[in-house]
Amino acid sequence: MVQVNRHNRPAQLAQFANRFVPLWNTITELAPLPPHTVAVESWARNTPVARDRLAPFGVPVLTGPRYDVVIHAMFLGFTISMIMAHAPVILPAVLRRPLPYHPALLVPAGLLQVSLLLRLWIGDGYGLGWALRTGGVLNVVALLGFVVVAIWSASRATASTASARRAP
Repeated sequence: MVQVNRHNRPAQLAQFANRFVPLWNTITELAPLPPHTVAVESWARNTPVARDRLAPFGVPVLTGPRYDVVIHAMFLGFTISMIMAHAPVILPAVLRRPLPYHPALLVPAGLLQVSLLLRLWIGDGYGLGWALRTGGVLNVVALLGFVVVAIWSASRATASTASARRAP
């Protein structure tokens, strides 16, 4: 167990960094990296360090709006969209509950795509803060909407299955 001394932050940061030196050595052994490798960094104090360490490998470090675009396009635009698209197939196998397809499942998926366009293209692309904030709020609404529609669809399927069992 590491003892925490709240008055010695530099020592804590040094201990934290020393734990990840083996990870850094592993990353440097992966060279040559694929030709389109990029790194993203959101903490301004780490950006110069990341650039210095990754420059020998030809890896650009993205910050600011480019960071936002890479993270949200990849994790919301691709990953969450794939989860939404495959939910009627994957979730029943994982949760052992039926989740039949219903056209209402398209509404949150469509809202997610529209909100990402607003956030990334207009908000980050043109530097409009209102579009960035509105797109972010709509991202959350789309994710919560998907959960609500999935629960509704699953409960509807469970209720129809139960009523079918009671029928003579």
